[in-house]
Amino acid sequence: MSTSQRILLTGARAPVTLDLARMLQANGHKVFVADTTQAHVCRFSNAVKRSFVVPAPIEGTLSFVIALKDIVCAEQIDCLIPTCEEVFAIAQHMDVLTKHCRVFCEAIDRLEPLHNKATFIELLQSFGLPFPQTLKLTSPADVEAALERWERVVFKPVYSRFARDVLICHRSDTERVRCVLPSASDPWVAQQYIEGERLCTYTVAEEGRVLAHTSYPVEHCLGRIGSALAYRNVHHRAALALVAELVNKLDYTGQLSLDLIVGPDGVPVPIECNPRATSGLHLFRAEDRLDQAFLGGIPAKTPPEGRHAHVALPLLLMGGKHRFKAWTQGRDVIFSSRDPLPALISPLLLLYFAIKGLKLGMSMTQASTYDIEWNGHDICASV
Repeated sequence: MSTSQRILLTGARAPVTLDLARMLQANGHKVFVADTTQAHVCRFSNAVKRSFVVPAPIEGTLSFVIALKDIVCAEQIDCLIPTCEEVFAIAQHMDVLTKHCRVFCEAIDRLEPLHNKATFIELLQSFGLPFPQTLKLTSPADVEAALERWERVVFKPVYSRFARDVLICHRSDTERVRCVLPSASDPWVAQQYIEGERLCTYTVAEEGRVLAHTSYPVEHCLGRIGSALAYRNVHHRAALALVAELVNKLDYTGQLSLDLIVGPDGVPVPIECNPRATSGLHLFRAEDRLDQAFLGGIPAKTPPEGRHAHVALPLLLMGGKHRFKAWTQGRDVIFSSRDPLPALISPLLLLYFAIKGLKLGMSMTQASTYDIEWNGHDICASV
């Protein structure tokens, strides 16, 4: 595929969006980006032809999508690729956009069951795929039932991200469990704790076919169970086979990311799903032709075993010899000698979101995503 296309990426604040923009531009495509703020790394990248500010989905998903439609029409966009949770707002109003360009994601009725941590487990069960024993919680009584059922339990909201609010506790940890307050309007799930190694996957699929795939163990992360900061590609055949079966049964088109636990028997068990871009994208390079997977239905080259990447600034700030060693391996996903400004400006962007978090009474991570998060609510009436 050699034809240059005009691509609009949303979620421009994310490092994966910057990396994807660079790969697309390196392979001859013209890249445009959109986000709800000007404070994002892609704005300063020479891989991006133009950057746009659009209304936040939290203020009305239809207004957000109409703004994207206006960009699509004005810039003659061929394909729109969502990268973060704004994908759900886009999926909710696909018909507004698909009249004017291709949109690389599924409609909301197909995305929502994957994002919802309760219905995703139900999907796995219906497909005959491995799944953790799970209870949906809608009352304090359900919490007690979960503790009675399992010795060690994982609690988390049905809608959450970055391991936020995840609680792993023993049956006897009654004090810690007091913060788990599920309700019908704010449900949680309880999962039986599974011993094993954490593994993440990132996949690009079209019509049920895997076109690009990476797997990486979680070795360096924010906190004890948070997002990974360093990535090492592994060729995990069982994980790839599981993903291939899942996307085939879903007849899925879009990006799909799984969090799995690999037990002593080597069987990967999915514990949750993100139907969007995640950090596995960083394990690709321009020469792997990830653009062909998105734009041409052609499989990308599989990244080699052991390829490393990392987000240097937070990795170094966390300190430790093992993190310093990870920093010496592979590349920083923000820095590029051909495109240096995003790396130079990224400390100021971190400061911006830290200050924003203080003003809003939330963490920096929450402040960086709250306006695009999808928590199952319908706000399309707000235009």
